[in-house]
Amino acid sequence: VRVRRALGMLVDPARVVAAFGGHGVPARAFAKPDSKEYPRDVEPLPHDLSRARAELREAGFGADLGRPLRLVLLAPEGPDAIRRTLDLFADAARQVGIDLEVRVREWTPFVAEKNEDRWDGLFVMQGFHAWGDPYDFVHGDSPDNPSHWRDPEVDRLAAAARAEFDPERRIVLWRELHARVYEQQPV
Repeated sequence: VRVRRALGMLVDPARVVAAFGGHGVPARAFAKPDSKEYPRDVEPLPHDLSRARAELREAGFGADLGRPLRLVLLAPEGPDAIRRTLDLFADAARQVGIDLEVRVREWTPFVAEKNEDRWDGLFVMQGFHAWGDPYDFVHGDSPDNPSHWRDPEVDRLAAAARAEFDPERRIVLWRELHARVYEQQPV
């Protein structure tokens, strides 16, 4: 979690929104920010490179410690805004001492390499379902969870929300799920 949180602090939300022409809102959940299930009490991670570096050191990573964090980030080719966002992330990673290899591939080679699990992270755009169900992105058994990240509490909440008939109770479950996912920082 500490390493994932440090990676999250490398993202500068204002510059990402600017890369997309000022359109959009930084997300903290797989839900529309104005929806009832959106977790309003979740504090956004700060864009803080020195804090990210400190988190990595506390996790035992640092070139001066003889243990640099080495990561392979796989991304499909995409529009200029995506490429600029990827460049921002890669630059921030270098600034905190991460040995980052960025692999940008055309779609077919991207999918092949993704399926071979020859990466530590994927840099992809994901949309969410209009009906609000985040199960596909966060449940450990979902094929749309390519990192295979798994958290028993998130799996329980995702399954419970899918089985819940009461819409208000389902919203409460989704809020809990979104807060837990944000706390664990798998994406």
